[in-house]
Amino acid sequence: MRFCVAFGCLLLSFVTAFAACGPDREVTSFGHATADAAADVHAGLHADTVTLAPGVDDGDRDPSVLFLDGAGKSCSGVLVAGDAVLTSSACVGVDANAIEVRETADGAPTARGARVIESQVIPTVGASFAVVLLDRPVVASLPTWVRSSPPIAGEHVRTASFENAGNSARKTLRDHLEIASARLDDFVVSENPCSKREGAPAFDENTEELVGMVLMSAPCGDPYVGTAYARVLPMRDFLEDALDASADPDGGPSDAGKRQHGSKGKTVTDLRDACEAGVDCAAGVCIDQKGASTCSRECGSGDRCPTTFHCQRAVTNGDGGVMVCADP
Repeated sequence: MRFCVAFGCLLLSFVTAFAACGPDREVTSFGHATADAAADVHAGLHADTVTLAPGVDDGDRDPSVLFLDGAGKSCSGVLVAGDAVLTSSACVGVDANAIEVRETADGAPTARGARVIESQVIPTVGASFAVVLLDRPVVASLPTWVRSSPPIAGEHVRTASFENAGNSARKTLRDHLEIASARLDDFVVSENPCSKREGAPAFDENTEELVGMVLMSAPCGDPYVGTAYARVLPMRDFLEDALDASADPDGGPSDAGKRQHGSKGKTVTDLRDACEAGVDCAAGVCIDQKGASTCSRECGSGDRCPTTFHCQRAVTNGDGGVMVCADP
């Protein structure tokens, strides 16, 4: 008996020591980072967070995302050249001229479809991409392009797409969403799939380059299963060929006979925008610091804050705290 008691104490001491030496950050299966309750908390820093960010009005933050209306279906699409939009083949129908492209869901058409070129069906996804060549350039929007590296599990992306908002659709932004898993042809983002329409893109959160796209909308069931995005990088050659097929190229002297595709952009977030709660922010994090409540995002080991922010531990309601990007 004495041996059992001593052994139990020894085991308890070992477990306690191991826990004390372990990481001070726990990541759940859906990517919500929480701080150790026993760790020091930055004085005066409080945070309100939500696990599933509902998204905010994108405004003019992602001008490459456009609204496609036609073939009895409305979708999102991404401007990849001045007069070419990448979307899902589920959005295009059989008549390219029936497709209207708008900058807002209820705005006037800025261009119409002139020709549609579809990729091969991606077997594991069961759908395909489509490039809509337009009858004229969309001059008010800036095109983007495909990132040259594949998405990996654990990194973060931003999403911006038109989602249901009453009787219309609103361009909705979500920022700093974790990629929960990544496969050869697709990846899953920690995001509620219920409101996603086909053609919704996922961007590199730093460069605004295109990483993935929703090709098939998912049934609205468990909001925690995540949203599946088809990888765009394997389609880059298809995109280049589709842009070369234009009958009215707008390339410059260095690219005669070809469309000029998009490039990297400067990402605009809502960090430091005023908020009252986590639901008011693109990343689902609202912090109160020095008497002001502003939007922030989570951070941690390998997940650095943008320039001028420091990763600090904040007090939250109901748990031990959370690591957030805050002013020094």
